[in-house]
Amino acid sequence: MLDPLTGFVFAILMMLLNGSVLGVLRREFPPALQMAGDQWRIGTLLITCGMIVFISQLMYQGPWMRALANGLLTLGVTLYSRAFRRFHGLPDRYWMLIPTFLTVLGVLWFDAVKPSLMGRITVSSLCWLWVLLDSLWLLLTQHRERSASRAVMLTI
Repeated sequence: MLDPLTGFVFAILMMLLNGSVLGVLRREFPPALQMAGDQWRIGTLLITCGMIVFISQLMYQGPWMRALANGLLTLGVTLYSRAFRRFHGLPDRYWMLIPTFLTVLGVLWFDAVKPSLMGRITVSSLCWLWVLLDSLWLLLTQHRERSASRAVMLTI
């Protein structure tokens, strides 16, 4: 059975591999996909950094560490949504960063002011859900063509 630390390390290595492959193949992407691929790669890197911060809590404790880790994860997921927007040629919206700010503030609140593990999990989950629903909305409403990649993303 895998302990949580080993699971995090495997996840980090897989995400770094994912980002590396995107970086190596970037030149092969069509121009319309390069910017979206860059956003996806940066999002993957931010999620990886968030996981590293989670692991580093074994050595450095503190509410700011959990807030930073959750903020990086939320910002990484937000960049995935931004990659979808770039792919469809849509502009960025100011509200796209709101879930990240709410995650950081909520985790800090439920860690330093009113300690609650369930509160931290709920805040982070609701903010990630907000970003994921935005991505789903983009996939459902922006029809370029009937493609296999679109069907796969909707299934995921």
